[in-house]
Amino acid sequence: MNSETISIVLNEKEQIEDVRKALAEFKINYPEAKIAKPKFGELSRKILITFKVDKDYTAKLITTFTRYYIKILATTNVIKDKVNEATSQYVEVLARQDKGWDELKIEQPKMSISELEAWAEEGEYSEILKVANNLIQYGEELSEKAKGVLQRSLLKAIENAIALAEEDEKNASRSISDLIHIATDPKLKVLQKVDIMKKAGIAAIEVAKKYEKHIYDLVRIANNTDLHNMINVVAAVEFAKIVMQNKEKYEKDITTAARVMNIRWLGIAYDVAKDLISKEDQKIFFEVIDFLKAERSKIDSD
Repeated sequence: MNSETISIVLNEKEQIEDVRKALAEFKINYPEAKIAKPKFGELSRKILITFKVDKDYTAKLITTFTRYYIKILATTNVIKDKVNEATSQYVEVLARQDKGWDELKIEQPKMSISELEAWAEEGEYSEILKVANNLIQYGEELSEKAKGVLQRSLLKAIENAIALAEEDEKNASRSISDLIHIATDPKLKVLQKVDIMKKAGIAAIEVAKKYEKHIYDLVRIANNTDLHNMINVVAAVEFAKIVMQNKEKYEKDITTAARVMNIRWLGIAYDVAKDLISKEDQKIFFEVIDFLKAERSKIDSD
């Protein structure tokens, strides 16, 4: 086999499932392509996996991995070029989904580094993302600067969303929505911002916990499959901590949760996220799952 080597790095163990899905999709789309058995290793405490693939299908495998937000090491200039091409194409697709073709045709004005800094201070991360993901239009210096200030702008955006709810309970819905938007933004995942996405998800849970009328938002967060698995599990646990203490008071929320909580999905999420939560929270998770199953049985029998 005339092959080429592709190496990928996983920041978290749960990404292995993404690798399996990507390979399954690749094999369906290109059944004639040959991939040698992967080799596993470790790189700076991260999981390193190396594949040998038909040279004619290297770009296609890289593109498939990119769609699953899997980081590919640029081990050679050829691989680097293929990774850059695949990433640019995917970000462009995401932009089209976000904006539509007509808006894409409008040429954006050039800007200065000081404007990027101002956006970072204000938490305007979505504007910074546009620059970070558009190397052709804004040039390498601005694009790299945008990536450099992105983390700061995201932290500020999370801070702003939390402050919004603290100012007035009426703003809690918008606050939760803004935080969930950050926690599920696929463009952030492409740029390996998983930690900050988890931070936004936890912040959304904290806002929902604080206001009684938003307790049910914890169920919505637990069911949201676009969020990190840890966020799903933590939302279910925090819901349990509140409602299990006073079942009469929260009878309506419990009944609704018993009907709609995606218990099967949460079981899958737990298997991935269990090492990321405390032993006490693990215990509470199983207690609430068993409780909701029992409540659902009661509802079904009535």
